[in-house]
Parts: sequence; structure tokens; C-alpha cells
Amino acid sequence: MCRLKRKGFIERVPGTHTYQVTRYGRQTACFLTKLAARVVVPVLTELDAAARAQPPPPRPVVQAWRAYERRLDEFLIASQVAA
Repeated sequence: MCRLKRKGFIERVPGTHTYQVTRYGRQTACFLTKLAARVVVPVLTELDAAARAQPPPPRPVVQAWRAYERRLDEFLIASQVAA
């Protein structure tokens, strides 16, 4: 509370124990809100997408097995054998 008052963001209402936001405080809050919405969030979203690790490519054994299953399925369909 003391820092906000010292920086000029809030001021004490005379005769009470309450504070109100100053014009400078509202302008600063509006600026920071727009900055976050228009700059910070989009940039962090792009950085997050770029930082995501790509899944590792399948191992050769897995690739060979999948190719075998595809060929077997093609053969069974071509020969009209029920699986």
C-alpha cells in the first residue's frame, strides 16, 4: 500500500481510512493491461509453441512393423481373405 501511494498510483481519501486510484494510476493500469493483452500474451504464446518439443521419429523397428502390417492388410484385402 505504501509503495503504491509513494509512486502516485493511489491516494488517501481525506478523513477516512480508504484509498482511491489516481488518474495516473488508472492510466498506468490501462496501459499495462493493453500491453499484456497485445504484446506479452501473444509473444509468450508464440514462444511456447516454438519451444514445444517435436515427438521423436519412430524407431526403425516400429517403422518396419507398421510397413509389414500395411502390406499384410493389403494382401488380405486383395486376396479377399477374412482376417
